[in-house]
Amino acid sequence: MLSMDALQFGLSIWRIVGLTFISGTSCESLTPLQFYPTYISSLNLYGIKLLDNNLFPLAHCPKLRTLGIIKSSIADFVPLSYCFNLTTLDLSESLIEDLTPIGKLEKLESLFLNGTKIVDLSPLSSLNSLQIISLSHSNISEISPLCSLTNLKVLHLSFTQVENVIFLFFSFFLSFF
Repeated sequence: MLSMDALQFGLSIWRIVGLTFISGTSCESLTPLQFYPTYISSLNLYGIKLLDNNLFPLAHCPKLRTLGIIKSSIADFVPLSYCFNLTTLDLSESLIEDLTPIGKLEKLESLFLNGTKIVDLSPLSSLNSLQIISLSHSNISEISPLCSLTNLKVLHLSFTQVENVIFLFFSFFLSFF
């Protein structure tokens, strides 16, 4: 595990190849990551507080497939809309409130939004690659935008305000005919 402080002192490429996890209370910026874009395919920013609150350097990582921004103070998730190759995204217990940037991630297969303040799932309605969505402990009450997701296999809704899932079963039944 490498600390962000170590990154900010300019590690050589051979030392950053194995980067998968950055944790800590705060760091200045993710900017050093954009200097090693082809070496990062999986990154977990657990509990990180970025002083510049900027995720845009992640957009410069074309091989980034798995990203976790869990229990983070980051509030602006727009730069994630440029992470076109993401297949797994975990924003559990983050400050995300608008899924519009996530709605542009066409290769996304797994999305974890546990413990968030999300209320509108409509930006996800065109993400046909989604197979797993976890919304436990979130503010969701309406899941009808997920009806169009033909590849959805797992939907976690425990401790949400969702009361009616009948249309999902009906939608699933019709997809076999």
